[in-house]
Amino acid sequence: MTFEDFENATRESISARRNHLIALWAGKKIGLSSEALQQYALEVHHADYEEAGCEDVVRKVTADMRDANLNIDPKIVRLNLHRAEVEAQNELAQTD
Repeated sequence: MTFEDFENATRESISARRNHLIALWAGKKIGLSSEALQQYALEVHHADYEEAGCEDVVRKVTADMRDANLNIDPKIVRLNLHRAEVEAQNELAQTD
């Protein structure tokens, strides 16, 4: 494994964990059951492959929350996404 491969795998792990954490945050606010939360986390993770960057995740989570009659500003979603990424980075650092 090259250093570049390692960096790519690390970024992918952080993104996947970030997406899971933001999905749990949003899903709980929406009122999803624990079973539905896991499915929702997969949906959010898949949404992340629509385009480069995290705006696809922001759009999905914001739209889903609005569909659940939660008026949320995308800035709040971005803030929580950033917090989830920091948490994911910290979790990964603890496993090294």
